Amino acid sequence: MTYRLAKTAPDELIFLPAAALEKLNSAGLTETRVLLCAAALLSRGAMAEEDLLRELATSFPGEDVRAALAFWRGVGVLEAGDGGKSPRLRAKAAPAEPEQLPPDPDTPPFYSGQDLEQAAKSHPDYKNLVVFMEQRLDKVLNTGELARVWSYLDYQKMPADVVMLIVEDCCTRGHANLRYITKAVNSFQDQGLTTYEKVNAYYLRQTQKEKFARRIRKLFGLGDRALTRQESARLDEWMAWNFSDEMLDLAYEKTVSAAAKPSINYMHKILLSWRDAGATKPEDVERLGRSSAAGQTGDKSYDLDAAFEKAVERQRKGL
Repeated sequence: MTYRLAKTAPDELIFLPAAALEKLNSAGLTETRVLLCAAALLSRGAMAEEDLLRELATSFPGEDVRAALAFWRGVGVLEAGDGGKSPRLRAKAAPAEPEQLPPDPDTPPFYSGQDLEQAAKSHPDYKNLVVFMEQRLDKVLNTGELARVWSYLDYQKMPADVVMLIVEDCCTRGHANLRYITKAVNSFQDQGLTTYEKVNAYYLRQTQKEKFARRIRKLFGLGDRALTRQESARLDEWMAWNFSDEMLDLAYEKTVSAAAKPSINYMHKILLSWRDAGATKPEDVERLGRSSAAGQTGDKSYDLDAAFEKAVERQRKGL
């Protein structure tokens, strides 16, 4: 029996660079299938990346598509055009070695199935991290997702215990998906938070801030309304000033008594004046009120606006 290609019109043929054949041994089944489908699409011309991904996503998981395209780019079979164009087939022979890309968490290197199998055997941290993530995400990770997880440790050099902290927080907050987790990992790396101690301290601060914000929200009856940028900044300052709950309650009471429309900004005036006066206990506030009343000839009440103006003036003089 003799085989030959079936006769067909030129526009029905799919062309592949010879370099693709040289790399088939190092490519997995998914990478090979993605290349054939991509070649069929790109034979009509270059495509925008989002269009190519959308077309291929009908046959493959999104993470598998991205990983496969990254592999074929790395070995020189696909090339990316200018202006955000999607990869296109390269007619020239592939380079002897895969292209060395600069560290970029958005485009990690390609890891074959053999790479991942070897990583699981040689790196217990990776195997433990995969088991932990599959339990928390309640799913079995596919090849593309396993490659992304390995890139956290191998490419981004993030410790496994740090990634576990991030995964736990994301899942607890209702973001149990790899895309959100990846963004969180990248964000921590960008901020230089790459040790367990630093990341744990960050989460402790966030928990304290959220608890404090809930308390102030309850005082003002804000419900689920998002705080304005200025209000959030005020709360950060109050936390730094370390006023007790008793002092916060007292400041709120005075805000309600003095302001026609109680607000966080008005309460800020009170707390700022107390901080500058060194008042840390309710007795200190009473003493300030008596001193203020003794120095006035008209209204004997505590003049909050005057105290605020004095505090601002002191700050200006200290600059």
